[in-house]
Amino acid sequence: MNNNIGVVLASVATLLIIVAFETDGFSKFIKSKSCKDLEADSVMAEVSDFMDGKLKYPGSAVYPQTSRFDFISYGDDPKRCNYILNGFVDAQNGFGALGRVNFTSSGTYNLENPSTLNASTRVVDEHFSFFD
Repeated sequence: MNNNIGVVLASVATLLIIVAFETDGFSKFIKSKSCKDLEADSVMAEVSDFMDGKLKYPGSAVYPQTSRFDFISYGDDPKRCNYILNGFVDAQNGFGALGRVNFTSSGTYNLENPSTLNASTRVVDEHFSFFD
């Protein structure tokens, strides 16, 4: 019986060491995320804030899932990625009608401290009735 307790304790200790190693390895992977892993969701919060600030009725804005957007990230810097995001938002115009506004955003994304740097978003089709 004492042999069984020793085997169980050794197994538990081994399992704890493996879990600790795997957890540490995973956290290092997240910190060293590369440009190919950057997703549109990471930059969309700032883009939607910009667009909401431009719309006449930002409360009516409906953004689709980012999987419907064109998104490219590129670069060799382990700390930063460049990106281009082409998307759209459906919102009410000045007459109350729902319409689609296309936009494009480009900039640099900081991988170490997740945030966008030097972001530039512009409206592709500026219809006067959507904006202030």
